[in-house]
Amino acid sequence: DALNRYQSLAPNKPDPLHSIGDALSFMGEYKQAIAQYSEVIRKHPRFYESYEDLGLVYLAIGKWRDALSVFKRYLSAAPQGLSPKGHLLLGKVYFIQEDTALAQKEIDEVLALNPLSLQAHWLRGMIALTSSGNLDGARKELQIMEELMEHPNAFNVIAYYHHLQGRILLVENKVDEGLEALRNAVEASPRNFIYFRKEVAFGYLIAGLIGEAIQEASSLLAFNENDGEVLYLLGLAHLQNGAWDEAEGFFQRAQRTWREADADFRPSEQLKSKLEEMT
Repeated sequence: DALNRYQSLAPNKPDPLHSIGDALSFMGEYKQAIAQYSEVIRKHPRFYESYEDLGLVYLAIGKWRDALSVFKRYLSAAPQGLSPKGHLLLGKVYFIQEDTALAQKEIDEVLALNPLSLQAHWLRGMIALTSSGNLDGARKELQIMEELMEHPNAFNVIAYYHHLQGRILLVENKVDEGLEALRNAVEASPRNFIYFRKEVAFGYLIAGLIGEAIQEASSLLAFNENDGEVLYLLGLAHLQNGAWDEAEGFFQRAQRTWREADADFRPSEQLKSKLEEMT
């Protein structure tokens, strides 16, 4: 209601329309959000924020190729100083798709434009940790991030340092310290708290704390009951708990969110594999 009032007060401005799209996306009303962001872009083609958020919605429903296309349009529409962010968005898509070579290429683009990018080193560390099991490589990126944090502009992205630190500690079986670092990431990033809270839930799952993982992930559904990542995580947690019916229910709900996903969307492929194993 407040955002609709905002729009009525500024009918020719892009931000009210975009903000309504944000609310729809936050609630998991993905089709409506896509329509809203697309309308902003139609009316205000240089309003680059809508390209970013439209791409994120496409990624949330598994249309990763559409996400790539929109993020490339972001690069064209955004000021040159935001080019590193555009390449990071592309790199994250390739990371999700487990295309390490293309993800690394985008990271190289980021660092060529902004050698101080903590997020680029975070993404490279996550690739080392999850794609190749290269713990030393992940530690190296964390060390670089620690050094870069001395720069006065680093405070906005310090959450990524805590997050990579937490994931490394969990691999090292330092469970309490790892979970604390993941919780620190949540505290350090109020704008991205959903992503980092998902990671806390995933951390509980890695640590074998199934009840805590279910509690944390379930609380996120109060914001967005259509979040495919959270639904899939809950399915995994219930499966580990031996609750097959509950696990299947959450997997099927995740499948509905990703029903229009590209056929090779990696999270959807992993979900299908789990369902096949169960049957």
